[in-house]
Amino acid sequence: MQETIPLDELVREYFTDVCIDKRLSRQVAGTDRAVPDFVSDWLVSRYTTDGLPDEAKINAFLARHLPERKQKNTLLNELRVGGSLKILDAYSVRVDLKKSRLVLEIPCLDIRDASVRDDIVDLNPLLLVGNVWGSGTIVQRPKDDKPEENEVCMVDFAPMQTSIVELDYYIEVRKQFTLDQWRELLVRSMGYNPDSYTLDEQSHLLTRLTPPHPAKMM
Repeated sequence: MQETIPLDELVREYFTDVCIDKRLSRQVAGTDRAVPDFVSDWLVSRYTTDGLPDEAKINAFLARHLPERKQKNTLLNELRVGGSLKILDAYSVRVDLKKSRLVLEIPCLDIRDASVRDDIVDLNPLLLVGNVWGSGTIVQRPKDDKPEENEVCMVDFAPMQTSIVELDYYIEVRKQFTLDQWRELLVRSMGYNPDSYTLDEQSHLLTRLTPPHPAKMM
């Protein structure tokens, strides 16, 4: 009989980029910068060595890339003199039909009328739906239609949220897990500890992920 590989080992092997040990996140001291849990988790996963989060590196990253509002003018001046900024923020894009352009909002800089490259929005359509957390590279450049005037523009974006699900990968990876392991993984992913629930209770939790039948939505 083939030996069953422990669940944690399977998760680390097949979901390396997205698996987070929540216990480490709780060990990190809070900061005065409010960020969603998934952003904190990403930081912990990036700056963890030998199973311990490096609080100094995490706080240094936050200080550099997640600025406080009182730093706004300092950062705007960097743009004025030709510098570029890499800022972690909740970005959103709206469509200005009159001018046929995409308008970017950068909350931490209080900018509501920045420009953004079309290909960035094409690759990240969630920007048109609401706030999307990610790392944006911001520069100042001459306007296309008025070269004598400048505009703030996002030229690169690395999102922490995605609207793309690689379903085929999940289907293939599912073969490496037993039924009990896959059920436990799904329950964990919902934020629950499967050890605290019976098998029936776990199944009940999972039914909440099932979309309603179209006929019952009428």
